[in-house]
Amino acid sequence: MTSVDNKYWSTYSGKKLLKIHTIEEKGIWMVNGEDPNCDLGGNHHKPYLGLFTGSLSDAVEWATKQPKFWAWGHGGTISKQELISND
Repeated sequence: MTSVDNKYWSTYSGKKLLKIHTIEEKGIWMVNGEDPNCDLGGNHHKPYLGLFTGSLSDAVEWATKQPKFWAWGHGGTISKQELISND
């Protein structure tokens, strides 16, 4: 793990993610950047950065290197996605 990965694991979002998933867990992970508006006024949004397939550890490594993942220090969010099949 890099120092940036370690920074993410110490954030609220990183700690919350580790409570429900393991770092080796494989899946499809949706990555959103951090809301650039840290105050209470104005519009809020978490920019969509993409879907990542692989382990959670690899997803965090990829996500934390994206320019819009960090805006003011807390980092964006990563969530596991489930595909719905018509079969």
